[in-house]
Amino acid sequence: MIYTIISILYLLLFAILSLIMYPLCWIVRKCNQKRGDYMALHYVQWGLRSVRHTTGLKLSVHGLSNIPKDKAVLFVGNHRSIFDTVVSYGLLPRLTGYIGKEELSHIPVVSPWMRKLYCLFLPRDDLKKSLEIILTAADQLKNGISMTIFPEGTRNKTEDYLLPFKAGAFKPAERARVPVVPMVFSYDGPVLEQSFPHLKKVRVVFSVGEPVETASYTRDDWKALPETLSERMEALLREQRKELFGKE
Repeated sequence: MIYTIISILYLLLFAILSLIMYPLCWIVRKCNQKRGDYMALHYVQWGLRSVRHTTGLKLSVHGLSNIPKDKAVLFVGNHRSIFDTVVSYGLLPRLTGYIGKEELSHIPVVSPWMRKLYCLFLPRDDLKKSLEIILTAADQLKNGISMTIFPEGTRNKTEDYLLPFKAGAFKPAERARVPVVPMVFSYDGPVLEQSFPHLKKVRVVFSVGEPVETASYTRDDWKALPETLSERMEALLREQRKELFGKE
């Protein structure tokens, strides 16, 4: 229960500081867009790293050097918990928008920062609007802003395998011709959604795989990409399970 109390107090502090930081980032961005964007990024990353500590997560990280530093990429991750975003966004080296479900756009304090940092909200039952979001994600990739998508489409409550990837998850990378980078999360215990409000200390392993270069991809290559990535991510999951539990 102590982690829950500390986390709530911290979130209140973050909300209060946001009353100052949000308009300040807006002013700086009016003068220098890049500086304002990175000011917002660093503030939010500080916030997410603090959340990670206050909720008792013990983090192990592998493969950050696989992330290209000089170009935008599409990150593709398995989806176990909202902690996936807390863990990964605090570590990514450049501006990165996340593609999440539309319900996230209604969360106070959080959603304005998400919009400022190029996150997009995907409706479940509006095909036309979903297509617009995919096209916007491709444009942001072309403009040098990395994007993250969870192609399983929902939180996976299993630990042993990936859910089938949704059609269209890789379209932003296909249109923008950017590398696709797999990232994988494993936890050794109940995550936030399963244990709230009684947060417990949990170990999480976060791994980033080697980027898949797509610049010369053919149509057949794009069709094969979901299976290729699934195999790579399954291999990373096996390594993570071995680290956490001593077995694959």
